[in-house]
Amino acid sequence: MTELQQTQDNTPSDDIAVVKAIAVLADAARRDFPALAAQLKAAGFGITGYEPSQEKPGTEAASDIGALIEGRGIYHGTWKAVPNGVTVYAYSDTDFLKDASGEQMLLTWYGARDELARRNGGRRYGDGTEAALGDALVEPGTEGVYKDGDLVMAPLVLLNGVDRDGKKSRAANTFALLRGSKGDAFKSISNTLRNSSGFARWSWSCSELRDYSSHVLAVSLSAGLVDWNHKVFYRLGVLPFRIFREPHAVKAVSHLGI
Repeated sequence: MTELQQTQDNTPSDDIAVVKAIAVLADAARRDFPALAAQLKAAGFGITGYEPSQEKPGTEAASDIGALIEGRGIYHGTWKAVPNGVTVYAYSDTDFLKDASGEQMLLTWYGARDELARRNGGRRYGDGTEAALGDALVEPGTEGVYKDGDLVMAPLVLLNGVDRDGKKSRAANTFALLRGSKGDAFKSISNTLRNSSGFARWSWSCSELRDYSSHVLAVSLSAGLVDWNHKVFYRLGVLPFRIFREPHAVKAVSHLGI
């Protein structure tokens, strides 16, 4: 527990000093500990029992993985896009894609791609595959570049933690987070899975089957299974994702207990 206490050699005598000290604490998340300590001492306060956070300001907070982030969705951590190697921040929606009446939409892969583009104001990135999404995640400002927050189908590895070769390569994935969830973030997804069956429990990914571009890998979010499906012949559900180039804001002074 962090304890904020007045220093004996410089005790403020009015409320103004207290207000100044609080302002210093509010700024702590954006500064390192030595700078914070110096400002507190100048304001007449000292911190005892404090251990500086090892996390750099502005970076992702591992404790937020699996949490619902306002304005973004359920945080899945970072994802390194291929082939350009850009590291981005991935957030799933809180439920499968549904229509205006609340009914789950079962769509072909092309239908899912086009429906997401419609909800993005007509924006679609290449042919909608994982490779095309990676190409679109370059610096903003040019035509065809991904717009942060647009809805897309997730790469396979974000849905169940395996790559296209079946190799387990990621712990923070939708299926694992869903199974381990103890809060409300996955409540709507869980309810949809509980009240549906068959293809409605599957989500399209944007990861094509190697050597067969007519087929895409999909994930059963009720069982974690992976299967390939033809882009035209099958109708499945889809759990949309949003991608951001910058992380969500870390809670101010979240590492301080006063």
